[in-house]
Amino acid sequence: MPTVDVHCDNDKIWNLSELIGFLNQHQHGNISINVFPEAADLAAVGVYDLMRHFKFASVEINTFNPFESHDIYNINIRSGNIFLSHNPHINHTVHQWNRNKVFLVLFGRPTAARLAIAAHLFRSARDRSHIHFNCLPHDDNIGLFEFDKLAQYEKSLLSPAAELIKHLPLTIVPTEYTDFIKENIKTQGVSWIDKIINNSLTNCYQDIFVDCVSESHVLGRTFFPTEKTTRPMWCKKPFVIFGSRDHLAYLRQMGFRTFYQFWDEDYDGYEGRDRLTRILKLIDWLGSQSTETLENMYQHMQPILEHNYSLLMSQNYTKTVQEIA
Repeated sequence: MPTVDVHCDNDKIWNLSELIGFLNQHQHGNISINVFPEAADLAAVGVYDLMRHFKFASVEINTFNPFESHDIYNINIRSGNIFLSHNPHINHTVHQWNRNKVFLVLFGRPTAARLAIAAHLFRSARDRSHIHFNCLPHDDNIGLFEFDKLAQYEKSLLSPAAELIKHLPLTIVPTEYTDFIKENIKTQGVSWIDKIINNSLTNCYQDIFVDCVSESHVLGRTFFPTEKTTRPMWCKKPFVIFGSRDHLAYLRQMGFRTFYQFWDEDYDGYEGRDRLTRILKLIDWLGSQSTETLENMYQHMQPILEHNYSLLMSQNYTKTVQEIA
């Protein structure tokens, strides 16, 4: 059966010309589509709007998105999650907090939310933050920067983002640059997971109180936690996550614990601009707390941090989730 890989982010098809050519060439036949990376919501990306202009005998779509569905096409939801199942070798010194910093961001591809969060911290809490934004703003790469979406999210952050970009790439430790367009899950195996989790970046977790995560899949009906979600769990640190709606709720369905006892997690009921606005407000609140207050909070959340770490270690988490209506 002819097969095509759809390379996309949350709302853009990167290989659009290739996809259109494939659909046109194989009209009225049986085709198969593989989704990369992992679990983008194809309705949000616009794949289904494109495909309705073509007719096929049958369509099979292979994805890791547990909520993907279609009235006509056959959806094959792949099982497993290499980010959750991988057991990294973590230096246990990172399970402590030495009070050097409060916030951490580990960003690569310059999405709107990542630009917003990093720019906000760079402007208001630079001395209390580890900001690792491994992206080169040269001419060949500038098209990756989601300036238009950032303007839709929060216009006031355009100027701080422009200032931040002057300093990119920001790196905590030397790391090689990633080609965000060419890399995809098809060519990534355990050695790649080792590269992004079992590296010197994890050592900075002993410096920080909270990891400000921006996940790969942030729009539409989807849930697929990557190393961005599991890394703070392995390092026994709390997290704030810009992800798709109900990302934290689905983690709790799996058996993981989050931090609503310590701060407001109402942002989890939102996506996009509304989620970002609430996360930035939470970051400001955390930044207003004294080191002593955060230390007391950190000590009281140890049972949660230990639970999440142990659940990953034992692999006893629930493997499936039920979509929240």
